[in-house]
Amino acid sequence: MTKRIFRAICFAALTVFFASAILIMGVLYRYFSSVGQSQLKMQTTLAAQGVTNEGMGYFHNLRVVNYRITWIDADGSVLYDSKSDLAEMENHFEREEVQKALVKGYGESRRYSATLMERTLYSAQKLDDGTILRLSITQRSVLSLLLGMVPPFCMIFVFAWALSVVLAVRASKRIGKPLNAINLDEPLSNEGYDELSPLLRRIARQQRQLQRKEAELLQKENELDTIIGSMNEGMVLLNQKGKIISINPAAKRILDAGEDCTGTDILSLCRNLDLQELLSKALQGEQGERVIRLQGERYQINAGPVISGNDIKGAVLLFFRA
Repeated sequence: MTKRIFRAICFAALTVFFASAILIMGVLYRYFSSVGQSQLKMQTTLAAQGVTNEGMGYFHNLRVVNYRITWIDADGSVLYDSKSDLAEMENHFEREEVQKALVKGYGESRRYSATLMERTLYSAQKLDDGTILRLSITQRSVLSLLLGMVPPFCMIFVFAWALSVVLAVRASKRIGKPLNAINLDEPLSNEGYDELSPLLRRIARQQRQLQRKEAELLQKENELDTIIGSMNEGMVLLNQKGKIISINPAAKRILDAGEDCTGTDILSLCRNLDLQELLSKALQGEQGERVIRLQGERYQINAGPVISGNDIKGAVLLFFRA
């Protein structure tokens, strides 16, 4: 049971750890994406004012590190781009952010690159002359972030696993201690988990029933011993191997057996061939009787098998003075 508790606690702890890590990473990723989009919008607004005031001169000696700036004409042709050659660039009129800016004055969009595992945020603003100024920034995707976090994540996993094992061992011992300390002799005297109360009450009830049965059997056994002990005739009960299970005082006297002869082979007490033959037939399921001289006296011996179901469990010998 302790092993099951240990495994359950470890599994629950690691499940919570992984679920929490994934949830926290997803929430943080969305949060930083939102912050990045807001910053991109603010940078677009500032750049739009600069282009409105200075025109193409705004881009002279402009150093752009993290952002990409694209100036787009109203027909979608690119007037300026901070990273690409204009001759190689296609028309941007159909781009989502450009269409939104043309209609509403401002537009945003996000596009994913499965090959590069990156996501690009776009922010476009329409200028007074009808042109569009667009800024973009590239962010790593969730999968890319996960791959980048594999080494620290493995370290955290090892630490979490070790901590889970320690806590699981302590918790399983703490949970199992009251169970191991249960006093089954007095079930109702135990102080432990309330959930065990029905089980303990049931054990106590069954113990009372067993005690009553045991008392009844003991009483019947004593009565039988009294009856058998007061018989003048000898009686011996044997198992399948011919060993004595029960013998009354009269039979002990007839066979000249000691007080502690239970478990002894009867043939070691009496080597009479007639008795051996009679006992052998009884153990094979045959009733029989014979007059035999023992200790200088003649006794009629009745032998019969003890049958339970279809199996012979032993034999019984009765000795009568002839």
